[in-house]
Amino acid sequence: MPTQRRYPPKGSGVARTGLGSAWEDWLLGAFLAERPGAYRLALVGLVAMVVVTIGMLLAFGCSHQWSCAWDSAFLLDGGWRLLGGQRPHVDFYSPLGAVPLLLVALGMLVAGPRGAALTYGPAIVFPGITLAAWWIARRRLPALPALIFSSMVGFTLVATHYPGHPFHDTTYAAQYNRLGGALLAVLLLEVLLPPRNAERTPGAVHDSGSASVAGILEGLWAGAILGLLLFTKITYFGMGMAAVALAGWSCFRWRIAAWGAMVGAAAAVGLCVMGYLGFDLAAFDADMKMLAAVQDADFRIVALANAVRWNRGPLGLLLVMMALLIRPMRRGNPDAVLASWPLIATMAVVGIFVGLFIYSTDGISGMPPAFAVAALVLAENLRRRCAISAPLRPETFEQGFKYLLASGLAACLAGVIVVHGSLSVAYSFAWHWLRADRLPAAAIVDSPTMGDVLLPPRADEARLADREAVIASILQRDPDQPDPTSYQYACWTNDGLDLLRRHVGAESRIFVMDWVNPFSFALGLPSPRGDALYWHAGRVFDEEHFPAADRVFAEVTLVMVPERPIQPASKRALLQVYGHALRSRFEPIDESKLWTLYARRRSGHQVAAASE
Repeated sequence: MPTQRRYPPKGSGVARTGLGSAWEDWLLGAFLAERPGAYRLALVGLVAMVVVTIGMLLAFGCSHQWSCAWDSAFLLDGGWRLLGGQRPHVDFYSPLGAVPLLLVALGMLVAGPRGAALTYGPAIVFPGITLAAWWIARRRLPALPALIFSSMVGFTLVATHYPGHPFHDTTYAAQYNRLGGALLAVLLLEVLLPPRNAERTPGAVHDSGSASVAGILEGLWAGAILGLLLFTKITYFGMGMAAVALAGWSCFRWRIAAWGAMVGAAAAVGLCVMGYLGFDLAAFDADMKMLAAVQDADFRIVALANAVRWNRGPLGLLLVMMALLIRPMRRGNPDAVLASWPLIATMAVVGIFVGLFIYSTDGISGMPPAFAVAALVLAENLRRRCAISAPLRPETFEQGFKYLLASGLAACLAGVIVVHGSLSVAYSFAWHWLRADRLPAAAIVDSPTMGDVLLPPRADEARLADREAVIASILQRDPDQPDPTSYQYACWTNDGLDLLRRHVGAESRIFVMDWVNPFSFALGLPSPRGDALYWHAGRVFDEEHFPAADRVFAEVTLVMVPERPIQPASKRALLQVYGHALRSRFEPIDESKLWTLYARRRSGHQVAAASE
């Protein structure tokens, strides 16, 4: 009789009985490895990845952008405002919290006021968030899944491609969502999956001796994440609070000390940020209420349906995995040492819903990191049940094979983010060194502060060798067609800069009747107080909910109206709500092929115009 293969390696905590072929034994052993040496090797690999990634990020500075390049404009403008002493909500309407803008401002403090700040800010916090994710994962997962999870968190933060798009579709769009997604993924794993020693505590489902230092530190980290999420994006905070509340109601393992640490850390972070905002709770509340009024229930239902449609593949795989694991999860000794299958399934569903809701509100078609967390919750709970419940040992093939499937799916879901994220950073690095010097002049913004914002032509735009040819291509577009190419956006910006330079002075304050305003930062001028960080019709304002005209135009001296806007719907909505203020307070003084420039009327003329 042939000798049956054994798995997994010694020290894994799982009964060593046969599974099948050699590759299955080897792969299963890799997913189950919990020896100290395995964790040391994984940590070395993680640190090496962090060092190499930081080196590439700092080397290329500002990545070239193939799509949604205008998103970088309002991020740079937001960081520029903060450096100039302005505060979100208090001095300008912002659907984003202070944290992502502070990250850009931090990058500007290090790299100077230029596009590279978009890379430097996340790069500075990248090691800390990645290693914190490793510490949380190491206490819950075997070495290989912990490495995959922490890498996923890191590349969720610093990847240079648009979420859900190929790695070569480089952009800084949705960078604020990357920060929120990375923090939320760590929080979800922490609250939905107890540390490994929890199942060894009879009589208390998830009591890990949390009066220990580790338990208190976890409470502090969870509270800090909640505080940061509140001032990153309100939807991320809401989903984080929902996950914490559900875990606390059903299976949370913390005791009073850890709960107190979480509340204290959240309060400390919140007080720090609110202190920065001058404790102006009314301003913060007003911005959040306006945002909620614009994005009503109907909007969110449609967005959630779109998120389900976009993620039907990963979502279907997760549901199939849950169905496959029902039988092995329900078997065995149903004592208090193990969580019940309905509870485990509930935790996984929480992760799935959080991912769908967050990406629906963000309008992102990519796979949420929370899906990978849900898969890890399922796989790790099966592993623990197989390791502890003696009656499951005869079922080695079924349990081992299903654990391998579950772990493999979790690794694949996280691996999609890791592979695309790492390739995007490597691609940005390689492209910078091989192609940046060969860009046509029209692909570079003519500004000392935005000169490193590279906006290359697509293959079908290679024939457009100069700015006039690109401007002609812009004017040939349908007036209602949104989203110009990056190359067109560069010329759109440069044409506006040429017009403004004939009229601006040190006291000039510029407002743009379109989605974003790249001109204040590009010209090194302060942005006007009372303006919005960006104007996205139907998402952050509409014709019924908008900041008062007196506040918006209080400091504005020049208004730019585009002939071909980035988002025609936003221009139409802005003219609808602020058109009277434009006509009564400003008059056209100059124009170019793509822009009309308005200047503030003299006081007497302004009153006369307003009285008509």
